[in-house]
Amino acid sequence: MYMKRSLVAFVQGLELFINAMSAYMEHNVEALGFINCPCRDCKNLKQWDSMELIRGHLLWRGFMPNYMVWTKHGEEGKNPPD
Repeated sequence: MYMKRSLVAFVQGLELFINAMSAYMEHNVEALGFINCPCRDCKNLKQWDSMELIRGHLLWRGFMPNYMVWTKHGEEGKNPPD
């Protein structure tokens, strides 16, 4: 998640993340079609209804710092402090 966004490995990892978010949305009634965006600017505070928009945010801006545990996307645990 924290490598040059132009690398193939980043894009492949991003696709895994997008697939995990999609699966989470399908099984999470509370999501109501919206998902938190973990990009550097949205910081999981903004929600969008488009995976393509979130994919674009992450490709362009990268992930927010220290988002190792996907707490807003189905994983449990704690992230390190900023």
